[in-house]
Amino acid sequence: AVVSTQSPGELCLSSPSYANGRLPPYSPFEFAIRYEIPAPFSEDHRQPPQEKLPGLDKISEGAVSALDRIVDKVTEKFKLSEEDNRERERTFYELGELVRRHVDPNIRPHWFGSSRNGLVLNTSDMDITLGVSKLGPVDPTHILSELAKHIKLNKLFILDEVILQARVPIVKFRRTDNDLSGDIAVGNMLAIANTRLIKAYTEIDERVPRLGLLVKAVVKVCECADASTGSLSSYAYTMMIIYFLQQMDPPVIPVLQEINRPRDISAYEEEGWDTYFYSDIHQQTSDWPCENTDSVALLALKFFKFYYEEFDYSKNVIAPKQKAHLPCTDKNWFRPINIEDPFNLDHNLGKQVSAKTFDVIKTVFRQAYLRYSVGPVDRTDQSLRYYLDKQYLLDGKKPPVNFICFGCGSRDHYISEQEQIC
Repeated sequence: AVVSTQSPGELCLSSPSYANGRLPPYSPFEFAIRYEIPAPFSEDHRQPPQEKLPGLDKISEGAVSALDRIVDKVTEKFKLSEEDNRERERTFYELGELVRRHVDPNIRPHWFGSSRNGLVLNTSDMDITLGVSKLGPVDPTHILSELAKHIKLNKLFILDEVILQARVPIVKFRRTDNDLSGDIAVGNMLAIANTRLIKAYTEIDERVPRLGLLVKAVVKVCECADASTGSLSSYAYTMMIIYFLQQMDPPVIPVLQEINRPRDISAYEEEGWDTYFYSDIHQQTSDWPCENTDSVALLALKFFKFYYEEFDYSKNVIAPKQKAHLPCTDKNWFRPINIEDPFNLDHNLGKQVSAKTFDVIKTVFRQAYLRYSVGPVDRTDQSLRYYLDKQYLLDGKKPPVNFICFGCGSRDHYISEQEQIC
């Protein structure tokens, strides 16, 4: 029998972990058995949605007001407290000391990701990358293997998993004295630039992080925010949020990578990519007054509607680096959903998503819109449990399953694509 360690009524936004044979944490909602290999790419996603969502003009002010209150609750419940942040800082320092003492003193750890970009949930993992520029050419797998040995011997940490055959090899760890966990990579300095870019967007308008927390809470409770399961990563959803807010009329935020571009971008090159963006946010907010006055609740409804039935996935790429549409033909990307990384323009953040998983994600967007546009039926429905009801949001669909290529052990593609990629 599977026994949940959660309290009744507690919302689970953590991704399941199967490391070392431990059972994953389950949410109190009904969960589906996760055993299917994701279906290979198909053309099904090119068909228009079967169900047309009700128009925004039919949504009552009461429903919008109720959702705004829920946004406040999500922000309050899942925001990172000062104590949580201190714990993360302590963990970063302790891991840095472990790296310097037992792996190489010339390695410089960097902390990036949601914990640093203003879109962190208190259930989010830590993301750390090891700067190795002083070492010259290195083998990331060797460094991570050495690090994994010492994490395993350290009383402060538990070694969860070592993944050396992914596009970005990582070591997964967690603390022994609490539930804080994280990933450690080598190099990957573009991730630091990505973190700074997202942080800049969250500082332009306070609606950006609030909308981000709500969307993340929705997809995490539905187990649709883990790229290792063939779904989209939390970072990919962040890019979707930024792109959506840029494309609104009037826009909520500008495209920072297009403002005041210098003629010589050599100073901004990182790993061969242009990482320039306009970073003088205090000047930016005065030079670019926002004319969009939508509440976070209304923006959330528009977000779910936009990505369920308005955005043409078969023709365009989600590309937050530019205001103009980016055709799929320009990139030669034809996955069910294509999301261009703002700096590494060869990286499609949606390449691992199958048509089946894409349908699950769109189902969650549809169900969120339908429930949030109606609002609570009675006073008992004004809770996070009602708005983040996993069973309702999935509408009978199964969340993505953890997948792996049996040909090479990589988590970046399906076995059906092995001959093409491996």
